[in-house]
Amino acid sequence: MSEEGTQGVSARTISRVPLMAFIGFFIYTAFQYFRLAELPWFSDSYCFLEEANSYKNIFAIFDPELVPLRPLPRLYFYLLDRCGWSFPSIARVFPFLLHFGSGILLYLLALRLGLS
Repeated sequence: MSEEGTQGVSARTISRVPLMAFIGFFIYTAFQYFRLAELPWFSDSYCFLEEANSYKNIFAIFDPELVPLRPLPRLYFYLLDRCGWSFPSIARVFPFLLHFGSGILLYLLALRLGLS
C-alpha cells in the first residue's frame, strides 16, 4: 500500500483489520447459533443424547451392535448426559469451538505464508 492511502493510519492497524473482521464474524455466528439452538435441525443431537441416556455404563459405547461403531462421539454424548448437560445447544459447543480453532490456525498459517 502506498503512503498516500494510509494517511494517519498505521500499518499495524491495517494488519489487524482481517483479524477484527474474523472475530466480529465469529461473534455474530455464535449469537445466531445459540439463538437457533432449539430448532429441529439439532434433532440428531437429541437422538444421540437419548441414546447415551440408555447406556448402562461407559463400556456400552464399545458394543459391536451399535452401528456405526463410533466410540468417540458416543463417549462425548455419554459424558454430556452423565454431567447433566443434556441440551442440544450445549452438545454443539465443543465441535463449534473445534471449528473456530481450525479457523484461527488457518488464519495464522495464511499470515505466516504472507497471504492476505
